[in-house]
Amino acid sequence: MILFMFRFLQRYLFLLFCATVLGGWLHAADNNTLLNAGVDEYRKLLKQLDGNTTQTDPLQTALQKALLQRLILLSETPVQGASRYRTLLKNRPATARAYRDYFHALIDSARQLVTLQKRSQQLARELAVLKKELNVAVATVHKKDPRTLRLQYAYSYRRKKVIDREITTLMELFGEIPDRFVRWVPEAPIEANTTRTELEDTDTKLQGLKGSAEDLSLEKERLTILGGHSEQIHLIDQGLKSIHQAEEQLLTRKAEDLFLLFTLQLKQKDKTAFKTAKELVETLKEITPDPEVANRIGDLLLAISQKRFGIAATLRSAAGEELQHTIRYFWNKANAPLFTINNTPISPIKILVTILIFTLGFIIAFFYKRMIQGISAHNFTEATKTLLSNMGYYLIILIAFFVALHFLGINLSSIALVAGALSVGIGFGLQNIVSNFISGIILMFERSIKIGDYIELGDNLSGRVTDVRMRSLTITTNANIDIIVPNQELIQNRVINWTMNDKIRRYEIPFGVAYGTEASRVISTVLEAVGRSGYEDIVNSKERPTQVIMTGMGDSSVDFTLFVWIKGPKVLTPLRTTSRFLIVIYTALNEAGIEIPFPQRDLHLRSVDTDVALPVVIRDRDDRRPDGTPDLSRA
Repeated sequence: MILFMFRFLQRYLFLLFCATVLGGWLHAADNNTLLNAGVDEYRKLLKQLDGNTTQTDPLQTALQKALLQRLILLSETPVQGASRYRTLLKNRPATARAYRDYFHALIDSARQLVTLQKRSQQLARELAVLKKELNVAVATVHKKDPRTLRLQYAYSYRRKKVIDREITTLMELFGEIPDRFVRWVPEAPIEANTTRTELEDTDTKLQGLKGSAEDLSLEKERLTILGGHSEQIHLIDQGLKSIHQAEEQLLTRKAEDLFLLFTLQLKQKDKTAFKTAKELVETLKEITPDPEVANRIGDLLLAISQKRFGIAATLRSAAGEELQHTIRYFWNKANAPLFTINNTPISPIKILVTILIFTLGFIIAFFYKRMIQGISAHNFTEATKTLLSNMGYYLIILIAFFVALHFLGINLSSIALVAGALSVGIGFGLQNIVSNFISGIILMFERSIKIGDYIELGDNLSGRVTDVRMRSLTITTNANIDIIVPNQELIQNRVINWTMNDKIRRYEIPFGVAYGTEASRVISTVLEAVGRSGYEDIVNSKERPTQVIMTGMGDSSVDFTLFVWIKGPKVLTPLRTTSRFLIVIYTALNEAGIEIPFPQRDLHLRSVDTDVALPVVIRDRDDRRPDGTPDLSRA
C-alpha cells in the first residue's frame, strides 16, 4: 500500500513538474528572443505594430512602439565606456596647474563611477520587479500586457548591460591609475614652499569666512527675535549665501592644494602622505554631496600610496583613522566580483564566507550527533538516539546549505528548476534510491527495527542490528560479518525480530528415546536435569514454565521436545544455547540408563534361494542379553 501511494505521488509530481517547466521554458524563450535580438528584429516588430489596425489598447501599443524605438537607438549607439577619461592614463601632467586639472578629472571619473553603480543597482531592482510582474501576467489574467512587460524588461536589461560594461571599463581605469601615477611622481614639477604657503593661505581664508558666517548668523538670530527687520535679514541671507559660495571655492582650492602636497610627499617618500590623503578625503566630503565619491578617491589614494611605499609600510603608517581607509580598501578588493552567476556577481569574500558557513554547518552537525549519542541510555533508547542524531544531522546540513546559497546571492527560486529536473530523474532512474530513503524514514519513526535488535531475514541471514541509516541497515552476524541490507527489503519482506519488545525467547530442543521407555520417566529426568543445570538465564515462571512434551512416535524413536525460556545476551546465540541443553539432555538420559536409539528398519523376505548360504541371523529385538550383547542361543 505504501509503495502504491509512493508511485502515485511520484507520477503526480512528475506531471506537475512537466506542466510548470514547460510553461517556464516558453516564457523564458520569449524573454531570451527579445534580450538577444538585434536591430533588424526590433525594426521588424516595430513595423508589425505600425501595420496592426486592430489595436485593442492604443496606450499599450504606443508604449510598445516607444520601447522598441529606444531599443533600436540603444542597439545602434556604440558604447563609449570610459574613453573620455583615458587621458588620465595617457598624458603625464607637466605643470602644477596640470596636476590640479588631473585631480578634477579624477573626481569627475569617481563621480561618474558612483552614479553608474547606483543606476545599475536601481535597474537590477527594476528587473526583479518586472520579472515578478511578468510571471504574474503570464500565469494569470493580468491588467498589464505581457508583451509590454517583456519589452520593458528587455530595454532595462540592455541598459543595465551597457552601464555594467562602462562600470567595468571605469574599474579597469581605476586599477591602472596607481601604477601610472607612481611612475609620474618622481618627475612631478611641484614646489614644496609654494604648495605649503598656498595651503596655509587657503586655511586662513576659510577660518575667516567661518568666523564671518558665525557673526552674520548671530546677527540674523537677534534681528529675528526683535522682528520688523526683514530687509536687513534679507541682506544677511545674501551675505551668508555669498560666504558659502566663497567657502565652497576655497574648499575646492584646498582640495587641490592637498592633492599637490600628497603628490609632493610621494615624490619625497614622506609617509605623512597618509595623513594628507585622509585630510583630502574629509575635505572632499564637505564639497561633494555624495560621500561615496570621496571614499572612492580615498581608496585610489591608498592604492597609490601602497604602490609607492609597499603593503607593509602602508599597514604600519595607516594607524588610527587611516586604518579605516586601509580596511575599506582591502574590503573593496575582497568584494570585487570574480564572475557572475545568473546576473549575480560572485566575489572572493562571498566564496570564503560561503565555505565557512558550510563548514560551520558540518561542524555543528558533527558535534550535535556526538552529543545525542552521548546521552545516557536511561533517558533515551539506542533507536531514539539514532533517530534524533540522524534527522538533526541532515537537517543542520540542509539549513547550512540554503543559508550559504542565500549569502552567495543565488536566487533560491532558481533551484526549483533543478529540483524539477531531479524529480524526473527520480521517476525514471532513481526510484530504488528514493524508495530506500522513504523506507528508512518509515523505519525510524515506526521503530519496528531498532539498533540492538536481533532480526532474521529469510533462512540464512540473522544477526544484530548495529546501524540504521536513511538508505540501508547494517546487520552484524554472530560471525562478526557486517551485511548491508536496503531499507526497502525490510518494508516489503517478512522480518523476524527476536528482541522487538524484550530479550526473552523460548527455545525448542527436540530429542528422542527408544521404544519401551516410560514417557513420565523421560519427562521427569529431563526437567530435573534442566533444573540442576544452574544456568541463570533460564526463565521458569507460571507464565513461562519449562516443559517437556511428547511430540510423536517415529520409525526408530519416541520423540520429545524440551521447551525452555531464555533471557539475556545468550538469546542472540541460538546454536550455542541449543548445544548447552542438548548436552544436559544427553547426560541426563545416559545417567538414567534411558536408551537414545539409532535408526532401525524391519526387513521382510518373500523368497529365498535355498542354494545360497545366508550369513544373516534373524531374531527379535528382544534377543539380547541384559548387557546389550546378542543372545545367539535364541537365534
